Formats: sequence, structure tokens, C-alpha cells
Amino acid sequence: MPVDLEALSKAYALQMKTAQPPGTGVGKDMSGGPILMVFISLSMPEATLKRLVSQAARAKASLLIRGLLNGSLRDTVARTQALLAGQSVAFQIDPQAFERYAITQVPSFVLVREGADSTPCGDGGRGSCAPPNDYVRLAGDVSLDYALGHIQHRTPRFSKDAGAFIQRLKG
Repeated sequence: MPVDLEALSKAYALQMKTAQPPGTGVGKDMSGGPILMVFISLSMPEATLKRLVSQAARAKASLLIRGLLNGSLRDTVARTQALLAGQSVAFQIDPQAFERYAITQVPSFVLVREGADSTPCGDGGRGSCAPPNDYVRLAGDVSLDYALGHIQHRTPRFSKDAGAFIQRLKG
């Protein structure tokens, strides 16, 4: 299956206009609010991936993968195009975000507070290098709404932010 790079480029440009930036960028979205990231692998079950893509699009969350599928940009682009199926959702290959938030299991959900420190990880070591008060992380094969509900009820300092993303999912 040939990869339409022009279509991919146009979809990426649209994403950047409508979705949040990744977790290792400026540390907040364009409106100054919190960031929601969903860490996935393209080898996860298809049903799980489709559910998370749909929910991330509605919530304006970013989907992140660690690296290339089969070590191939072409395979990664083809798989991503098929998975996103025209949905407007931020999608990025970002191994530094996996390091920054100590992601060892997918799916993982990370909610980063507004104004969080965005200093890049410098030492390349294992484990989180983001300040622990700047984010909350949850891992497991659950839906995005379940993850946000869990965060809202179990982590009071992130309750308002999680609630805002829950409202986007419902809307």
C-alpha cells in the first residue's frame, strides 16, 4: 500500500492547529491549560487502539509512541494513517516523553498540570525526570474516560483538570 506523504503532511498541519502539543514541548497547550497524553504501542490490540484514538480525538489528547514500527518510517506512517482514519488527533513519536514520565507499560495516561516544568531530560537515565507534582500517571488497559475518572477521584490536585477532559469526552 503506497503512503501518501502529501496527505499525511496536510493531516499533520491540521493536527497542529487543533490539538495539544506533546509532553516534552512547552509544557502546556496553546490556551495555557493542562496536557493529556496517551502513551501507546502500535502493536496493541486493534480494538484498544481504535477506542483510544477516538477518545483522544474527542478529548484533544496527544497520542505518543516510543519509536518506529518495525524500524521503518514507511511502516509507521502506513499503520498510523490506517489507525487514525482521518480523525483529528495529535500523534507523535517521542521517546523522550516515555523517559520523562517513566512509561514502562502501555497504555499509560499522563495528565500534566498547567505551567509544569518543561526542562528536557538531560542524563538519559532511567526513571522519571519530570517533577512529581507536575503530573499524574495511570497505566493499564482501560478507556480514557475510566483513567480520567480514576485520576479525578484519587488525585485531588488534578481533579479539576481531569474533569475538564471528561467533559470534552462527553461533548
